[in-house]
Amino acid sequence: MSGGAFRRFLNALLPIIADYRARDPNRRVTLMAHSMGNHFLHAGLSAGIGSGPGQIAAPTLAALIDRVLLIAGDEDHDALSSSSGLRFATDIAAEVTLYYNQQDIPLSTISRVIHGTGRLGLAGPADKPAFKGRNIHFVNCSAANPEVKPNKRLDPQWHQYYRLVPEVRDDICAVMAGRDQAALANRTYRKKDNYYRLDLGG
Repeated sequence: MSGGAFRRFLNALLPIIADYRARDPNRRVTLMAHSMGNHFLHAGLSAGIGSGPGQIAAPTLAALIDRVLLIAGDEDHDALSSSSGLRFATDIAAEVTLYYNQQDIPLSTISRVIHGTGRLGLAGPADKPAFKGRNIHFVNCSAANPEVKPNKRLDPQWHQYYRLVPEVRDDICAVMAGRDQAALANRTYRKKDNYYRLDLGG
C-alpha cells in the first residue's frame, strides 16, 4: 500500500536531485534498499514509473541516478523479471548491484515460509546468466562473515552484512564511487553463473 506515497516522495525529490547534480557534474546519486526496503522499492517503482498522471518516465530518473543497490532483498526471487516493480531498477540507473547471502537467516526462515517462495536476497534470481550484458551485477556475500569467537559470527543473523562486515562495506563504497566492478578487491567472478563471490580480505 506504500507505492503511492513513494511516488509522491520521488516527485518531490526529483528537483532537489536535479539541482544537486547541476551544481557539480561529478556528484553522484545512489538509491539503496535493504531487506524489506526492496519490497517498498518494488511497490514504489510500480506506482511511480510510467507515463500516467503523476508518474515519472524511466529516462528522467536515469539521467539523475547513478547506482541502485539491492541488498538482502526481501522480494520474490523472480522480482527482476516481473512485469513491474524491481524490473524497472535497470531502467532508472546506469548500474544496478544486487548483494545476496545464501545463509541469510531472516530470509531463509521467516520470509521464505511466509511467502512460500525463494527470496531475492538469498541467491539472487535463478536465471542470473540471462542478465549477462545488462547493467546489473550480482554479488554473493555468503563467504563474507568472519568468526569473532568460536561459533559466533560478526553478523549473527547473516542479514546485516552490508553494514557489519568491512569487506562488504568497502565493496559497496567502491560501487557507489563508480569503480570498475571487475577490478574490485576480494571478488572472484563466476563466469558460467554470472555472479561475483565476495571473500574476506587476506
